[in-house]
Amino acid sequence: MTKQDPTSPAPTSSDRDSVREEANFALCRALAGRPFRPMLLLGSRPNARRAFLEDLAREGESLGFLVSRIDAGEENFIGRLLGERKRILRTLGNECQRPAEMPYDVETEGPVAELVLPELLKEAGQSLRAAGKGWLLTVNDMHRLPKKELAALIAGLHRIAQTNLPVVLLGAGLPKLARLSGDAKPYAERLFLFRSLPGNAPAPGEKKERIR
Repeated sequence: MTKQDPTSPAPTSSDRDSVREEANFALCRALAGRPFRPMLLLGSRPNARRAFLEDLAREGESLGFLVSRIDAGEENFIGRLLGERKRILRTLGNECQRPAEMPYDVETEGPVAELVLPELLKEAGQSLRAAGKGWLLTVNDMHRLPKKELAALIAGLHRIAQTNLPVVLLGAGLPKLARLSGDAKPYAERLFLFRSLPGNAPAPGEKKERIR
């Protein structure tokens, strides 16, 4: 049994409920075609991050989302993300054509992924909207993503935010993920809701008012 860090406050059910409520809020707005913000959960305990994301994934499934669970600590994150995208489209019965200018085999070394991924996520989001479905991505250990891959993912989510398509990221990582996101894309602070997991220090901007 893991001992709690004596310097950290004990997590309470109200803390957990608050974060779950905000995640549920984003999921419901996404399905309704209304503006929402993806959420990054910051915490120092890897098992707690994983368990919390799994709880949110199950919540997403109960709302009707198709869910992809990805560990950012494994190699070729962009390739696995695009593999999940292809699976989602197949589930929808949408065998998407492979445009010559937007290959699935995206090179992650260089600017190609950052240029291509936003269009690929937008295309998936449009198919999901037409089917009345949503796609929830839960991504753990996001602090381990190389800067270029993190930048490409943020660019893709920014495109989704501009169009209110039902593709939602609930990610998690060490507290330094907030800084890494800002280093990768300056607009990350405006794009994401940063929330600390129970027992951790407040995340940047955590006391800001939620979007309604």
